Amino acid sequence: MNFVVAYDTNVGIQKSNNEDSLLLKVAKTPLGKIAFAVVCDGMGGLEFGELASKEVILCLDEWFHHAMPQLIKNGFNQEGLFQQWDGIMHNVNRKLYEYGYQKKIQIGTTITGILIVGDAYYALHVGDTRLYKLDKNINCLTQDHSFVQREISNGRMTEEEAREDPRKNILIQAVGTGKQIAIDFLSGRVEKGDMYLLCSDGFRNKIYPDEIWKTLHKEIVKDENVLFQNLHTLVEENMTRMEQDNITVVAIQTL
Repeated sequence: MNFVVAYDTNVGIQKSNNEDSLLLKVAKTPLGKIAFAVVCDGMGGLEFGELASKEVILCLDEWFHHAMPQLIKNGFNQEGLFQQWDGIMHNVNRKLYEYGYQKKIQIGTTITGILIVGDAYYALHVGDTRLYKLDKNINCLTQDHSFVQREISNGRMTEEEAREDPRKNILIQAVGTGKQIAIDFLSGRVEKGDMYLLCSDGFRNKIYPDEIWKTLHKEIVKDENVLFQNLHTLVEENMTRMEQDNITVVAIQTL
């Protein structure tokens, strides 16, 4: 599998700090090329949210460079991968929670990550960052761990109502905000031409899924320059629509 990849991130029109962090890697391995991407949206205010999101990124970057090659060498499998990710996330959750307790603040971060190996993807998710798959249409593969998503799932709120609800930023869980976390792990088949899009909530609050698909589907995206420019167009459109949050998006197009 080959990949076209790009990302864009912006502090936005209101905040002075970008609490979002991202990771994007493509590497040659004995299993062929693999792609790994992560988006984290930190919380805690000023440098604390940035610290939380970067801590998760640093831990997963270290995993990718040191543990991942050994996992491939020993015989890559989903169970082993998810066990490693689970251990990393519970460890960083404990570290962030204890740091916040000592500082008497609530510090934390969302995380959504994807690893593409061969004809399969593997993902992990906590919070309200999202993973979308674009093929003939656009589908969100993750489910937000948020108050409004719980209301939607229970039939007490519509998607449109959730977009305007003042409680839309309230999370049920995030990495570092509590002693325990429940991580979502998911996997699926990858076809050539699929695109996987990871984003913070600042990217998709003001932009509708059909607008994302129309801007990024495979008939439009031909190379990395086009992919970046189209991601940047969507980021700029978010700011035109007065999005208040940091804005981050990462895209992986499979070839």
